[in-house]
Amino acid sequence: MKNNQKVILLVWLNKQKEKNGKFPLYIKVMVDSKRAQIATRHFIRTTEWDNKNRRLKSTAANYRLINAWIDRSLNILQQDFLNCNARGECLTAQDLKNNFLGIEEETVQERTLLMAVNYHNDKFKELVISGQAVHSTWKKYNTTKNKIVDFL
Repeated sequence: MKNNQKVILLVWLNKQKEKNGKFPLYIKVMVDSKRAQIATRHFIRTTEWDNKNRRLKSTAANYRLINAWIDRSLNILQQDFLNCNARGECLTAQDLKNNFLGIEEETVQERTLLMAVNYHNDKFKELVISGQAVHSTWKKYNTTKNKIVDFL
C-alpha cells in the first residue's frame, strides 16, 4: 500500500503564554493538516529569537545548546515519521507526539451499558448509605438494571 502522508515540523514561540518576559518554545507537528503541539519547556525572550530561521540568535545565552536541542528534536520526529512511513503505517500528529514524548498508547477499555448502570447504581448506593438519597429510588434503579439485563 502506498503511503502519501506529509509531515510539517515547525518551531515557534507561543506569545500568548508569557512568563517573566519569556515565551515558551513549542514544536508544532502537522501530519496531513492534523496538528499536535509539543511544549519544549524552554522559555525564550523575543529579542533572542530569530523568527526567520526558527532558532535562537547567537547573542542569547546557551544558544548553541538550545539550537542543538531543536535540531535533534526535529531530526527525531522526522526519523520516526520516515520509519513508520517506510513500514507502511499511517501516523497521526498525535502519534508522533506520543512517540517523541515516550507516551505509550493507552489501551482503550470498552465500556458497556451494563457497566455504566452498575457504576451509577454503586455510586447511588453510597449516597443512600450516607443518607443523601432515598432507598426506594435505589431499588427502582436496580429494577431498571434487571430489565436491561433481561433485554440484553
